[in-house]
Amino acid sequence: NGATEIDLLNLPRSKVQSITHVDYSARLQTVDGERNPRLAAMMTRFKERTGSPVLINTSFNVRGEPIVCTPEDALRCESLIATYDAENRPRPERTWTLAPSWSGFFAAAVILAVFLKTGPLDSLQEPVKLYAAYSSRILAGEWYRTLTALFLHSDWPHLLGNMAGLIIFSTGVFQICGDGVGWFLLLAASALANAVNAFWFAGMGHISFGASTLVFASAGLLASGGTLKRLLSHATPWRALMPLGAGLAILAFTGVGPGSDVSGHLLGFGFGLGAGVLPGLIPEKQGPLLQAAGLAVSALACSLAFFSGQGGAL
Repeated sequence: NGATEIDLLNLPRSKVQSITHVDYSARLQTVDGERNPRLAAMMTRFKERTGSPVLINTSFNVRGEPIVCTPEDALRCESLIATYDAENRPRPERTWTLAPSWSGFFAAAVILAVFLKTGPLDSLQEPVKLYAAYSSRILAGEWYRTLTALFLHSDWPHLLGNMAGLIIFSTGVFQICGDGVGWFLLLAASALANAVNAFWFAGMGHISFGASTLVFASAGLLASGGTLKRLLSHATPWRALMPLGAGLAILAFTGVGPGSDVSGHLLGFGFGLGAGVLPGLIPEKQGPLLQAAGLAVSALACSLAFFSGQGGAL
């Protein structure tokens, strides 16, 4: 009838599958009520309660060990069995409770509004001189450039690519962490990435701007948070590492190319990995007080950054 060897192997062979061999045989041991009345009485009661007159008699030992012969052997065996049970006990998977968020769309709308105000930018134009991440200016103490550079874009493809990244990846961060904590983590990771990038290119006159640093920070946060969450749920290594692998693939396919600030993307992703430790270890959202504090600090930092750059020329 088309059945495979595995199908035939799995066919029911008796009402007591655990003792029935593949050839329908079994090694039976019978109990005599005259010579072993206590065991016979117990099995009779077992049949009355379950309908089965059969008990499985197996050796008291663990795999690879001889049969228990002494009380000490029994205690040792029981300890090994308890350890095995504890290590293999099913554990519920840690999950994120996702909440609706429009912050990713809001961020995309903000950089669009700035672009409509400034138009396409190059290194000679005033907004870039005032707000872009010049390595020399950042090292001279103009900290605000690590944030303001995120809002500037060179042309429509540059802008639209980052808008899509914010809507896709940053929205995921806000849904997982909440708006306040999400903004704080992403802005902190992006600012740190731009600051380290400035040290990296010290003395080379390096200039960078664009929201891609924040986009890759979002991808890094999702990658490390998802991997940690799965590891702590005792998922298999391959399954646990899937979010990290996906994040690295996104970085490899979209973070390099002509004119790309590869080091900024790499650093953004790296600091995002660090930020992802929080939702990875604590999957539950932080409370409203911390969310409000995160929003307030993020809004204050961005406001101070723009008004520190020549009085807020934008």
